[in-house]
Amino acid sequence: MTLLCEGRRIIFRVLKACFRFFISQLTDVPWDQLAVLDIRTNSLIQNHQDFMLEEEKMH
Repeated sequence: MTLLCEGRRIIFRVLKACFRFFISQLTDVPWDQLAVLDIRTNSLIQNHQDFMLEEEKMH
């Protein structure tokens, strides 16, 4: 994997973490309890580690 691809993945993770933090502040829900909607299966993903692994498999 090239350094550019790895840099993009890191930036994507940071942006996702920032988005999750700000949404949790707006909704008064702890950031680690937010559920992610998987648009492919229309199901909620509670464990964010599973979501991250799934995203990495796609790239």
